[in-house]
Amino acid sequence: MLYDEVLHRGYDFGRCCSYGLFISFVIYFVILMHGLASLMLSIETCCSLLEKSSLHEELGSKLDIIGYH
Repeated sequence: MLYDEVLHRGYDFGRCCSYGLFISFVIYFVILMHGLASLMLSIETCCSLLEKSSLHEELGSKLDIIGYH
């Protein structure tokens, strides 16, 4: 009788522990994906800013050659 109760409680603990591990893995995965998404967004923003600035410099140098300031 006592053995069955200990076994049942151990099973409940194991099931709860596996649910906890699964939930923590899901939370970790969501945080990781959010971090990657924000990193990609910042890289994309940085690249677009660099593109705009290089385009602006190129346009400015062409305008200097023509004589516009």
